[in-house]
Amino acid sequence: MILYLDCFSGISGDMFLGALLDLVIDEEEFIKQ
Repeated sequence: MILYLDCFSGISGDMFLGALLDLVIDEEEFIKQ
């Protein structure tokens, strides 16, 4: 899997984490890891 981010104007940590959580199937498993 490849994730490409085009952050031409920047991205904050909470925005990035929220975007990742939208992509994963099981949020609880992601949080455990």
